[in-house]
Amino acid sequence: MVKDVVQEVRVSLHHVHLPKLASEEFITYDPDRHLVEPTEQFEQVQPAVFGLLDADPTLEAPVE
Repeated sequence: MVKDVVQEVRVSLHHVHLPKLASEEFITYDPDRHLVEPTEQFEQVQPAVFGLLDADPTLEAPVE
């Protein structure tokens, strides 16, 4: 069951969320190499993202 959830998250990230973030130029995404890198645009909104994470205890901070 947990493996199924993990697989669903991976598929969703690969096919939906990462391409959307890349299309808005928040990240660069190379699906063939499984490589994600933040862009300068992400760095500009990063304080707001972390502010949201701090404000909502149900959200988890990103793993560095």
